[in-house]
Amino acid sequence: MTSEQSETSQYGPSQKGFLRDPLNMVFATIVVFAAAFRLPGLFTDFWLDEIWTLSRTNLLNSPVEIFTEFLSSNNNHLNTLIFYLLGEQKQWMLYRLHSLAAGIGTVIIAWLIAYQKGRLEAIIASLLTAGSYLMIHYSSEARGYAMVIFFALLTFYAAQRFLQNSFWRWAVIMWLCMWLGFLSHLMYVHVFIALGFWLLVSLFKTCKTGQEISIRFIQCFGVPILSFVFFYIFIFRHMKIDEADEYNLFVVLVKTISYAAGGPASGPSAITVAALTACFQLYSLIWMWRKKCDEWVFYSFVIIISPVAILIINQPEVLFVRYFLISIAFAYIAISFALADIFRRFYTGKKFLVLLILLFLFGNGWNVVELFKYGRGGYLEGLRYVAAHSTEHNIRITSNNDFRNNMLIEYYKHFLPIDKKIVYVSQDNFPKEPAMWIILNRIGYPEEIYKTMIDAEGDIYKLVKSLPYSDLSGMDWYVYKKQGPKGEE
Repeated sequence: MTSEQSETSQYGPSQKGFLRDPLNMVFATIVVFAAAFRLPGLFTDFWLDEIWTLSRTNLLNSPVEIFTEFLSSNNNHLNTLIFYLLGEQKQWMLYRLHSLAAGIGTVIIAWLIAYQKGRLEAIIASLLTAGSYLMIHYSSEARGYAMVIFFALLTFYAAQRFLQNSFWRWAVIMWLCMWLGFLSHLMYVHVFIALGFWLLVSLFKTCKTGQEISIRFIQCFGVPILSFVFFYIFIFRHMKIDEADEYNLFVVLVKTISYAAGGPASGPSAITVAALTACFQLYSLIWMWRKKCDEWVFYSFVIIISPVAILIINQPEVLFVRYFLISIAFAYIAISFALADIFRRFYTGKKFLVLLILLFLFGNGWNVVELFKYGRGGYLEGLRYVAAHSTEHNIRITSNNDFRNNMLIEYYKHFLPIDKKIVYVSQDNFPKEPAMWIILNRIGYPEEIYKTMIDAEGDIYKLVKSLPYSDLSGMDWYVYKKQGPKGEE
């Protein structure tokens, strides 16, 4: 067997007699499972952030302007570049294919990373990643999140391989993944920080002198440091944070951790699930430390220390569940190590593992069903309803948020019958300029939605259509139609 063949079989499914090895069949089944549960999400409605990226991309004259003109935090540069290369597409599903590929690839890399600890670890890590609602959700939308997770895991895998055998091809792969990771999303910085500290700890143990440590560190991490400085000076420091709704840190953290474990978004149950999950995550990191595994440094930084430090130092203006996706992806791998150990050491560990996996898959499956049912909103359905229930050619619509709703309307109006034309009335001009329809958008858990509304002119609007979204990406739409003598019944 050649060194290349030995290297492959040691860290992943065997290339020889694929169907004869039961482990290979398990691996293939998990990958197919991951793909099957990510595909339906591709067909949900295009939502605001995706449309925003597309609309801005259409204004660019060259790929260079992705980095010089589109300075919004909505710009995930690599994702925007893919939009630019694809051009105008009638099927918005095509803009999401790279996220699907990255999502499936993430499951494969999770297997490869965990396989270095054992077969059971690989099965658990890949199954958690494949069945995670958060991983499924963000693998089916045209943003940079699926790609940054993929490049984060691949970076770590390449770094592991480089430290194990010093093959420079792994260093080059690591550098390339770092560049692509930063271009996918700035939250890749957690991996950058964690790798730096982990590398230093590893070198302190293996190198004999300070000079040797410095040389090895520069060899491995010099290019990434220079790359980060370049990205920061020429790209990141010029980016502008877009406005978003106010957030409650505790609420966001509870939702993030609860969703990661398959729990609900809020309420006492979510707090309970989040607390138990956080405790077990701490246990898995302590377990790695007690096993004298240097990688506990990396996992501790990427899952907890780096995100917490940046929250404290940066105090971000906006915060979403999706900003913790890298931490969650690595948390699944770290937890797989502790679960596999429990499985092997304790008689009841086998039952515990099976029960935990079933609960995880059931809880996440429930949230995935909500995604399939409601998607990222029902914008096209809402406008088709408006068009079908309007007799006039020019359909006048206003809303409670000109930026969000008008952008959605501008995109989806092209899918309406040609005899219907949408005329949007801004909030500044309403009700001086009349509108037959009002659309209210709500994000998260909205306050009470009234059945009727009255405008400043005394016209009554009745709620005729409610279009909820699942969560995380999108918004609810509530469609009101004018009633009474000035409207149509």
